Amino acid sequence: MDSVVTLEHVRKSFGDFVAVHEAHLSVGRGEFFSLLGPSGCGKTTTLRLIAGFELPDEGRVLLEGKDVSRVPPYRRNVNTVFQHYALFPHLTVRDNVAFGPRCRKLPRPEVERRVQGMLEAVHLVPYADRKPAQLSGGQQQRVALARALVNYPTALLLDEPLGALDAKLRQAMQAELKRLQREVGIAFVYVTHDQGEALTMSDRIAVMNEGRLEQVGSPEEVYHSPTTAFVAGFIGAANLLPARVVSLGEGRAAIAVAGDQPAEAAAPTWRAEPGQGATLMVRPERLRLAENGQGVSARLTAVVFQGAVVRCSLRTPDGSELVAHVGSDRPSPALETGRNYRLQWDPDAARLLPPPTQGAGAPLDAGVAGGSPVGPPAAASSTFHP
Repeated sequence: MDSVVTLEHVRKSFGDFVAVHEAHLSVGRGEFFSLLGPSGCGKTTTLRLIAGFELPDEGRVLLEGKDVSRVPPYRRNVNTVFQHYALFPHLTVRDNVAFGPRCRKLPRPEVERRVQGMLEAVHLVPYADRKPAQLSGGQQQRVALARALVNYPTALLLDEPLGALDAKLRQAMQAELKRLQREVGIAFVYVTHDQGEALTMSDRIAVMNEGRLEQVGSPEEVYHSPTTAFVAGFIGAANLLPARVVSLGEGRAAIAVAGDQPAEAAAPTWRAEPGQGATLMVRPERLRLAENGQGVSARLTAVVFQGAVVRCSLRTPDGSELVAHVGSDRPSPALETGRNYRLQWDPDAARLLPPPTQGAGAPLDAGVAGGSPVGPPAAASSTFHP
């Protein structure tokens, strides 16, 4: 991959607090790369290290193969868009976008060509002569993007630029931002704490936790094949259960979960031994409910209709909480709260993760991580037919 941004074992601390631990990653040319994680995980500090607003204590920052670790921000060929767009209120849209090329003293025809091209790319030609106060929040955001892109940076750095928008406009701007990125072909490094936003727009995602890179991969990889319990719980909703490895076979692992009940999962990608503890991860949509047969026994405690799916909360004999999403297009038994069912899944749909430890990937309680909390217990027995 032709890397335009590279971090080589970068570390950054503020006093005794280490904000970024040994960050090592690269961003390809034309790639939409997201830094995803909870507040305080180090993602904004990582972005600021790329921009030059912070200098690394250790390691190197490279732009197109050149070490810029000690180069000031104004000499790095990157631009940053913040949550607050900081547009010049006294300038028109056209003059806001033209500000950068004019500062670089480019010839007037080149400035006009670039500005017109950017206004067309962000669909703001009809608003070129308006002031920022005459624009909506989404239009102001597009002006900020055009102003940042008009200088043709090596990479565009975006620090939660959609955070100030309402939910509906935010969703619309996600598609707009991805369209613009593909059209201009410039690498975007995008900071967000919104999992859905990262999954929707990214080519690759770096999941951060307590200053460490937990996993870097495509949206499909981090969702379906998380490497740690933290990633499994942070990306979407996940059932996380303590497990014990019984035996390892060709592509399969026999395990014991939920009160020593037998189950299967895909073979772990980490070194595991029979008898070793682990964490089982199964997404709610990958679980099936059956009245009998094989599977993990669990009691149905609550049923919630959510339109496309029915959300079933269950409790195993050892007290572990799980959630299953039953789709209206899948066969399912009548759902009666207080009744025992068999939870089944395809072995390839379950992942066996290393047991979480202190530090990176803090311990997670057994049960459901991410998404909505487990629904309240039913007040009385009821029957639901999906």
